[in-house]
Amino acid sequence: MSQITKADIVILLKAVIQMANIDGSFDPREKAFFEKLVYKGKINSTVVDETILPNKDDINALSQELSSLKAKKAFLLTLAAMALADFKIDPREKKMLTGLTKSLDVGQVKLSDLTFEECEEMVLKLISDSQKKPRSKSNKQKGVESVNNSQQLSDIDILTRKIKDKLTDMSSVSKTDLLIIIESAIQMALKDSKIVDQEKGLIKKIMGSGGVNPGDIKSHDQAKGLNIQTLCQQLSSTKSKKLMLLTLAAIAMVDDNLDDSEVEMLHQVSKELNVGQIKLDPSLYQEYEEMILKMISEIDS
Repeated sequence: MSQITKADIVILLKAVIQMANIDGSFDPREKAFFEKLVYKGKINSTVVDETILPNKDDINALSQELSSLKAKKAFLLTLAAMALADFKIDPREKKMLTGLTKSLDVGQVKLSDLTFEECEEMVLKLISDSQKKPRSKSNKQKGVESVNNSQQLSDIDILTRKIKDKLTDMSSVSKTDLLIIIESAIQMALKDSKIVDQEKGLIKKIMGSGGVNPGDIKSHDQAKGLNIQTLCQQLSSTKSKKLMLLTLAAIAMVDDNLDDSEVEMLHQVSKELNVGQIKLDPSLYQEYEEMILKMISEIDS
């Protein structure tokens, strides 16, 4: 079977959302690509709303539901387009694409040789080529189709706004999240029984950047008596989880003394947060600190 079915296109849409979830953002190019897939595939709003929101489908599992080699190729190119959309390829996206290239067996996709626009164009062409050429329509049929297309465009706009709102929630860090992260940082610093000056210095920078004072921490009952793994479960977004992992890694590395208990704790936290692995290399400390303070500076007061 060499066609791309509507069911295949729904799977492509799910893949778009899954890729957007990796970095918690849905930028204008990704939004436009999503809209084009819905429009090209003539997917109605009910189907999209039910199957895309919310979406917890595993990308590897989705790839097994595709009906043809052409659909698999479109799927791989869709993921490549999403990885290239924000001009910054996440290592997890690259690793996933490498694995899928092998399992789908429809040729190589080298991100370094492609652009977002090229991938998008190839996907849309594959879909167009799979659709039968329409018969000649009467003026009445054309008029009905025009009305339907206008309604579909309106539905698409509503749906993409819903998705963007959902991903915005996933990409924000609240003041409560920050208090949880600071409490966890203090616990990490105490893993070796005392908080050294470098750890104190980083925690003060985090508090200063986030406008947090000691009274805020003392009055934050939500974090009292809870261990780090439990605190991880209270974070509200993907971005806050990434900030938690970065902060704990920085606290562990700031004194140039990574002990076994800290490494073990970070492995457990990384598994709990499920936002990717982090490299424990003290030479990266400064880079991590800059990322942490930048993320905190973007928190709405």
